Amino acid sequence: MAIDPITGHYYVPYVSPALQTTSSDSASAALEGIAQDEEGDSDSVTLSTQARGLDLNSLFADKVGRNGTVSLEDLEALGTQELDSFKDSLFALLKENGIDPTQTIELTIASDGRISVGNENSQKVSIEELIQGNPELEDQFKKAMSMLTLAAEGKEATEFQEAYKANPDGALSHYGYLFGTHLQGTAELSDQSSAIAFQRVSE
Repeated sequence: MAIDPITGHYYVPYVSPALQTTSSDSASAALEGIAQDEEGDSDSVTLSTQARGLDLNSLFADKVGRNGTVSLEDLEALGTQELDSFKDSLFALLKENGIDPTQTIELTIASDGRISVGNENSQKVSIEELIQGNPELEDQFKKAMSMLTLAAEGKEATEFQEAYKANPDGALSHYGYLFGTHLQGTAELSDQSSAIAFQRVSE
């Protein structure tokens, strides 16, 4: 994480593999940083000048403000909606291909951009091959994880920002783990629900 001393915005320079490899989502690659507006109305993600020139309707619908920001709440809601949609499509595809849809599936994005089944699912290979064979489905999952990860990073960044305003040394001590690490998300999916859990890993 880095601090812009002029604007007071806090940026997370790490770009997740999902942002790096989602070919259908060029807008995601233009996400610039995480900021809290000066009036304190809401925490938001700031879009770069490049992003503002793109058609962002497919990614953020009507949630992008005039100043190129989208609130963390909207970002999280859109990511959750995208993950639920992915889950429904995946489990329908599992049934169509004769793969047992009753087992819980844990999905992560590996460092090389591949979507990996992380738990001890007996049909791990079949599920991974099914996702890899459906680029649109693969991109949908990566887009959902990108939005949810960025929203989670944003919440931590704004907590650090507030703490730093009050006590710089204390904030750096307490939130030191943010430097040199990034969030790794794991989606836990069943035919009835979807959820995501994060852990911090070294870069």
